[in-house]
Amino acid sequence: MNRTVLNIFLIGALGFGLWSCVKVSGQGHLRMVMTGNVHGQLDPCG
Repeated sequence: MNRTVLNIFLIGALGFGLWSCVKVSGQGHLRMVMTGNVHGQLDPCG
């Protein structure tokens, strides 16, 4: 049962992704979000 639910979710996510790529707008904005992890360690930079 869990595998069936996962498959339905993945197919839905794929369908939504493809559907959202079909709509083309004029000019948009690009937003990038970057994350990182330093594990509590900071190194001097110079």
